[in-house]
Amino acid sequence: MRRDSIRHGGAMKLREHRSFMLLWSAATVSSFGTYITTLALGFLVTVQLGQSELELGLVNAARWLPYVFLGLIAGTLVERLPQRRLLIVADLLRAGALGFISFSGLLGVLTVPMLIVAMVVFGAFSLIGDTEHQTYLPQLVPRELLHKANARVEQSDAVAQATGQLLAGGLIKMIGIPLAFLVDALSYVFSALVIWRIRAQNLMAPEISEPRAKLNLPREISEGVRWVYTHPRRRPLAISSHVWFIFNAMAGTVFIAYLTLTLHLDAAAAGLIFTGVGVGATVSTALTTRLGHWLGPGKTIMLSGAFDALGFALIALQATSGVTSTSAPNAVWQLWLPLIAGQFIYGLGFGMSGAHELAYRVILTPRRLHGRMSATMRSINRAMIVVGAPLGGALVLWLGAAPVFWIITGGFVASRLYLLLVGFASASYQEGVAVAEPSEARIT
Repeated sequence: MRRDSIRHGGAMKLREHRSFMLLWSAATVSSFGTYITTLALGFLVTVQLGQSELELGLVNAARWLPYVFLGLIAGTLVERLPQRRLLIVADLLRAGALGFISFSGLLGVLTVPMLIVAMVVFGAFSLIGDTEHQTYLPQLVPRELLHKANARVEQSDAVAQATGQLLAGGLIKMIGIPLAFLVDALSYVFSALVIWRIRAQNLMAPEISEPRAKLNLPREISEGVRWVYTHPRRRPLAISSHVWFIFNAMAGTVFIAYLTLTLHLDAAAAGLIFTGVGVGATVSTALTTRLGHWLGPGKTIMLSGAFDALGFALIALQATSGVTSTSAPNAVWQLWLPLIAGQFIYGLGFGMSGAHELAYRVILTPRRLHGRMSATMRSINRAMIVVGAPLGGALVLWLGAAPVFWIITGGFVASRLYLLLVGFASASYQEGVAVAEPSEARIT
């Protein structure tokens, strides 16, 4: 089997890195399953179990609880454990949690507390798998291809988002809500089998081979946190990301609840509307590498916020109009079009920034801190989801959907306006060159 290596004397393309292509294939298939579950979960809670926006928010938050309590520890530990093996185990155990939801739903014994527990278990192994994935991917491609590798993963995720939820709508109508979860479970089994085939040497800087000090969790966790929050570039990006995650979590809960409980759409119709965000993300991720080279990562990340806000402004306008019947004479123009267009524009922003945020953070971080940097960001961001998802549900019960959509729009604006105010627009990938050297990896 050919091992991945850097070709001297010429630029190497991503497809020539077999191990990356395997990891990308695994991530792509599991992404399709994830977006099936995203739609199925909303219908499971609000339609099959007959619960309100608040319960939906609590179930959405449950998946991310392990990130809050274990995320920083996981980031330190996964750097010291066999990465490929952990990815495989995490995939198989996530498949088990989803299988439990599926069979419990089929038997008619599933309750909200059982669902919350299953989502916590699913989230715990997602924490391990996601942290490992962000740490493992940079080892499979040379540094100069890292942003392209992240963009490739984002593109696949966008395609999965564009078609996965449309597929989910059809699956739910054909086979029912519980079996849709089983499809996602099988996608994780496939991912585990593909990752098992990866055999690759590490293409990162030599610092990874340096001997490690004895494990000291408090010191190493503190080191990772300080690395994220004590730099004039890393800190603003982290804060902006945290704010964005609060309002995006609110959006995720409020929008699906609006479709099911206010508009009373079936799964196929909801899947069609959600296709808008995936198509938008597919378009923007296809262009994001060029856009990043032209504008730089700072301006590209900031521009994404304008699209996020504009998309939800359209959705807020639709909710404010009061048109809730899909059979109304003006439903095409006052319901379907603004909802699909709003999701499409939101998707443009959603797909535009992800690859650049990931690549910029990695390039600014020495290899030995990748796991802790990733875990710190994911832990705090997921803590924002734990707050934002039920908060969105509670606010809808208090204020109604339209005012909450306007609040979400303002939150998206604020998250990127902050970056403008602190001068993040000038951020460049060239800033990360120095951290490739082991001597730069020390926190001061």
